[in-house]
Amino acid sequence: MLPKGHAGLNMALTAPLVALYPGKLYDMQLWLFIATFIAASTWPDIDLRFETKHRGFTHTLAGALTFGLLTALLEGMLDQAYAPIGFLGGFLGTLGHMLGDLLTYTKFRPLWPLSGKKFGLGLYRADNPKLNNFFARIGPLLFTVAILYRELLPLQQILLSHY
Repeated sequence: MLPKGHAGLNMALTAPLVALYPGKLYDMQLWLFIATFIAASTWPDIDLRFETKHRGFTHTLAGALTFGLLTALLEGMLDQAYAPIGFLGGFLGTLGHMLGDLLTYTKFRPLWPLSGKKFGLGLYRADNPKLNNFFARIGPLLFTVAILYRELLPLQQILLSHY
């Protein structure tokens, strides 16, 4: 998948979290997680820049843990309380990337080091414009709908309480 497809997919994956989050919508920790989760959607493809084997270590459970730890370290430098959020955003955001890559033809070992088995659904080419454009459009749409739902829900409850 291309970067815009990965970012869109991760935005779509955060929509239920935004809609169902029990805290306030403007909670700093929620937005730090969302920003990290969406940013992490493209990190595994750093292997392309270093001309190493694509979908190798950076596309594994061990790679996701590494990205989570690096993000925890960086965000923990801002404030120690942000370290766990950084870890979750980096780790889960990387898993979101891997989920997108599972849709494509190229098989890889996402569960390494627990398993060396290769997985891939073989549904699309990674550069398929329809797939990438779909996620690039549906992700922001679902994310926006989730925010609107959260913002309009109290208004709906106020209106219904008067009847």
